[in-house]
Amino acid sequence: MADIPLDKAEIIAIFLETFLYGIALTCFCFTLWVLLNKAADPKTRRIMLAIAITLFVLATVHLIIDFVRILQAFVFFRNSLGPLGYYNNVAHPLHIAKTGIYITQTLIGDALVTWRCWVVHRENHHVIIFPVLTSAGCAATGYFTTWNMTNATPGLSIFDAGGPWITSYFVLTMATNLYCTSMIVLRIWTASRSVPTHHQSTLRPVIFAVVESAGLYSSALLGLLIAYVTNSNGQYPAVDTLMPLIIIVFSLIILQINFGTSGTKTSTPNYSPAEASRIGFANSDHTYPLQGISVEISHAVDSGVPGVPSFITDQKQPTPEQMWSHA
Repeated sequence: MADIPLDKAEIIAIFLETFLYGIALTCFCFTLWVLLNKAADPKTRRIMLAIAITLFVLATVHLIIDFVRILQAFVFFRNSLGPLGYYNNVAHPLHIAKTGIYITQTLIGDALVTWRCWVVHRENHHVIIFPVLTSAGCAATGYFTTWNMTNATPGLSIFDAGGPWITSYFVLTMATNLYCTSMIVLRIWTASRSVPTHHQSTLRPVIFAVVESAGLYSSALLGLLIAYVTNSNGQYPAVDTLMPLIIIVFSLIILQINFGTSGTKTSTPNYSPAEASRIGFANSDHTYPLQGISVEISHAVDSGVPGVPSFITDQKQPTPEQMWSHA
């Protein structure tokens, strides 16, 4: 099958990136609202807000660069270089800038999923040895590739300029996400087995949200990897859509759990906001029952991993008797 022409691939790329950016903007606004209004722990709130804002700013700058590039290719330099000549110069400063922004965006996403994995496993450093190493490899291969592009001669394709370094980068970031997602789901699943069966369903939205979000991102990465190793220009739309997609994936985990389980209530004794906040289930205006896993999950966005009940992440996990002493 014939490959997509480079100029058409860039037009498709900016169309898809703009479309997904609109979705990401909506998700970003809702996520800010959740973090500002339903986050009980100030430290976690600051961390998550900083990550959300940084991801959004990087995606916005990336989109602006792509708009500038398409104007230069099809308007300003149309009669001199032409679109193909313009886009075939991977050493162009704007292309170097957008590549560096993409690398930074994905590294932040990888660091976030690694941090979630670390917190869910009660800050067990051994659990995150693998993702830390793969993330370090991503940083090395990604930024080396970006630097190497500055020395590329005009007309050299991205496939020749990047070579195996870009392939390694895609494989490493995919391995990081698959490993951390598997470990998060495993921890939640094993923890839920220690509670009565009829209450285990309260963790299903958490597991579904984590798996669905990771599946969405991993599928996009797999498509990008296949396009690159087959030397297809389809990798241009694939890589540009990942910028807003990272924001969408980041937001979906929080939004799905917060709004998807808002009707999950329990009838148990109530505790003050101060007492409830210690287990990560309180906002600033209400009291919530303190009953292990069956507390309303939608107010658990601050237990270290947004949407994960705090008994999973506590340093000292309560016994079943302690968990149900207020039932």
